[in-house]
Amino acid sequence: MKASEIRGMALNEAEEKMNALKAELAKERAVLASGTKPENPGKTRALRRNIARILTIMGEKKKAGEKTAEKKIVPAKKPEKKSEAKKEKIVQKKEVEKKIKKNEKISKKK
Repeated sequence: MKASEIRGMALNEAEEKMNALKAELAKERAVLASGTKPENPGKTRALRRNIARILTIMGEKKKAGEKTAEKKIVPAKKPEKKSEAKKEKIVQKKEVEKKIKKNEKISKKK
């Protein structure tokens, strides 16, 4: 499969083709694992290269801004560490204390 053929495909088509190639690669690997001689020994290498080619071109298209039918995956927000949360609370308390002292000074002046 040539890169120009892949570039002509939409992202969804390329993804379907990649899934088909991955399934075919799994079958070829099963043949190798069973110990039998494969019909075409270079086929596994060609399949791996075609999959890599598709992934590369899909990445290029995604970078260029072509939209896919997939939903965007948003990473979950990591919980804060307890020590960081404690430090934040201490900083907030100090700020509140400063404001209170400032207000007390202003009220004493009046």
